[in-house]
Amino acid sequence: MGSIDEAKANAKRLRKANTEVNNESTEGYIGRLDEILREAAIASLSRGYKKGRW
Repeated sequence: MGSIDEAKANAKRLRKANTEVNNESTEGYIGRLDEILREAAIASLSRGYKKGRW
């Protein structure tokens, strides 16, 4: 049975591996989605919608 320190080290390695896989798999789509949402928000505000109005 492993120690708590070993478990923490394993969790850290898994988080790093998951982050690398996510970065590779999105291929920049997150940045493009951010750009689209930003443009939509600007367009909504320019048409008179109030910020934070849901």
